[in-house]
Amino acid sequence: MVADLLDWLQRLPALWVVVGAGLLVFGECTLGLGFVTPGETGLFVLGTTATSVPKFVALWRVTTACAVAGDSVGYLVGKRYGPRLRQTGIVRRHGARGWDRATGFLCRRGGSRT
Repeated sequence: MVADLLDWLQRLPALWVVVGAGLLVFGECTLGLGFVTPGETGLFVLGTTATSVPKFVALWRVTTACAVAGDSVGYLVGKRYGPRLRQTGIVRRHGARGWDRATGFLCRRGGSRT
């Protein structure tokens, strides 16, 4: 089954793989999709399709740019909508305790300045 998945990925056009990897990384960095599906594992699997140095470099550049963009967008969303997001049903049901602990930690210690 795993071999079939890797064979299927190998047959995909390189552009699709690069775009898919970029979207995976962007989604993980922006929306926290890493809670649902581990982005590093997906990226590792997609990286197996990079059978040449130029393909690998393209995959690396796109995923790096998407990670930076995703972090920036996630920061801006949190800055603008963070308090309102805390009041959503999914956060109240599944993550209110963690949200409150993280907020308390940042209030006591501040952000990292390294």
